[in-house]
Amino acid sequence: MNHSTPGGRILAIAAGIAFTGGALYILLEAVVVKGHVWTMAHALTVLAVFGTIASGHLSGEAIRARHFGAMFGFALLFFVGTGLTVYNSVGRQAEASETGVLSAGDRNAKRADARLAIARNQTMLDVYVVRSFWTIGIWI
Repeated sequence: MNHSTPGGRILAIAAGIAFTGGALYILLEAVVVKGHVWTMAHALTVLAVFGTIASGHLSGEAIRARHFGAMFGFALLFFVGTGLTVYNSVGRQAEASETGVLSAGDRNAKRADARLAIARNQTMLDVYVVRSFWTIGIWI
């Protein structure tokens, strides 16, 4: 079943757009969600994703044209680009997970500090109340 028109390949096109968008979202989350400044690293990430997709398609075209040297070159670029994208994606997810764990630890430390401060303040209040009653008892 060889469809060369976009109408016959609508599912493949939709899946390609969805997965490319998902990969770019994971790789560019700092810019998209957190509002970080767009840097050259972000531009190179987008270029690497689209270069990987293009080399995969060009590899298929080269094999159909029986250009096996070009096919191996494009296939190599495709696999290296895919590995780089996966590596960056997993690295970003691990970084986000680690940041979440560290921020939970920070919140727990702040809670412990707040509990300690409350305990100190309660002790000072108790001493003040006892002294106040003692002082009132002397005047009475």
